[in-house]
Amino acid sequence: MIQGEAWYMVRELLREGLSVSEIARRSGYDRKTIRKIRDAAGHPSPQERRKRGSKLDPYKPYLSQRATAGVLNGVKLLTEVRLQGYPGGITLVREFLHPLRPAVPMVTERFETLPGQQAQVDWSACGRTWHRDRLRSLSTFSMTLGYSRRQYVEFTVSQDMETFLRCHINAFGYFRGIPTEILYDNLKTAVDHRGPAGQVVWNRRFRDFADYYGFSPRACQPYRAQTKGKVENGIRYVKGNFLLGLDVAQMTLEELNREALRWLRETADVRVHGTTHERPIDRWPAEAAALGSLDGRRDYDTSYVCHRLVSREGYISYRGSRYSVPPEHAGRPLLVKEGADGKLRVYSGHHQVIEHPLAEKPGSVITTSDHAEAVRTLARARGRNGARPDGHRLPRSTLRRPSWPEVQVRPLTVYDEALGLVTVGA
Repeated sequence: MIQGEAWYMVRELLREGLSVSEIARRSGYDRKTIRKIRDAAGHPSPQERRKRGSKLDPYKPYLSQRATAGVLNGVKLLTEVRLQGYPGGITLVREFLHPLRPAVPMVTERFETLPGQQAQVDWSACGRTWHRDRLRSLSTFSMTLGYSRRQYVEFTVSQDMETFLRCHINAFGYFRGIPTEILYDNLKTAVDHRGPAGQVVWNRRFRDFADYYGFSPRACQPYRAQTKGKVENGIRYVKGNFLLGLDVAQMTLEELNREALRWLRETADVRVHGTTHERPIDRWPAEAAALGSLDGRRDYDTSYVCHRLVSREGYISYRGSRYSVPPEHAGRPLLVKEGADGKLRVYSGHHQVIEHPLAEKPGSVITTSDHAEAVRTLARARGRNGARPDGHRLPRSTLRRPSWPEVQVRPLTVYDEALGLVTVGA
């Protein structure tokens, strides 16, 4: 007996008055089948599939008995039932044992720290924003103190090493102190890799930064992200409170960070924390007294550093813009530093030769008022005697005009004779 859509189709054709033979011709079913559908009192009930027996069926009573006695090791029970003649594998045994195992609750012990002992750091993606005429991916750097739960938040358009270290410095300044240790989730800017025994090998620049400020870096065990739950909860709070309903794409990075600092003071610090049941600002005095002192030390140098070759016109190229340098350095590679203060500094050895404001957009030319005249003066001086103002003469090969090979001049008839166009002596 057919079922489903075919059954309803045949019944519909019968209601239209078609003959059994015509319906059989259209549907392709036998006429006997069409008559059975016509004479049926109602829709046939679905036929139940006959369940096939399992290889494990004869051994299930024994397995149940052993499970009741507390033996739930699948490998051990497989060995026992195979001695009794079981021909199958361990999969059927494990599937049978699974519902018999007692449920194990997922319990995580909360780790509380003393004042000033630990901070936790992490990044999080937070959409996109406009920065220097470009739509950039927006990230949130968050540092949360373990005891008070006060947090520092900073929005950036990069997660590179220089930005990472700079955010740390800003957080230390915001808290006016340094925790004893800081916990990380295997960030590449912190953890370079792990050794064969699982030991952490820190990024060398980050290790130097930690030694400079005197804190101990700690890394979570892989796949144990709950270890740094304090900072993760803090990031969720930022997204669910501060960023909720905020159109970050319409704000500059500076505006966003100003609003974030105001939100930290007026909202985050004064709410009752869900775990401590106290306001972070009320627990802050004990934390502040235990933080390590900054001791008035200079900020760690987080500049972007590279080398650039000075062109013959006395310019270097950096991030798509050109910056002037004293023309006596033309043709030399110089050290370039982009500082956190938005300044570009150029060095020859340990001597700073010039400083410029960083260009606001690519394609800019940043120069000094006297640069063009200095280039002309130096060019004229070199043109006269081939010497630089510092007294050093240029190599003679650069002063001598290029010498071209002499070309012998012959009359055109010589070429005609060579080609046989003119008879010699004619």
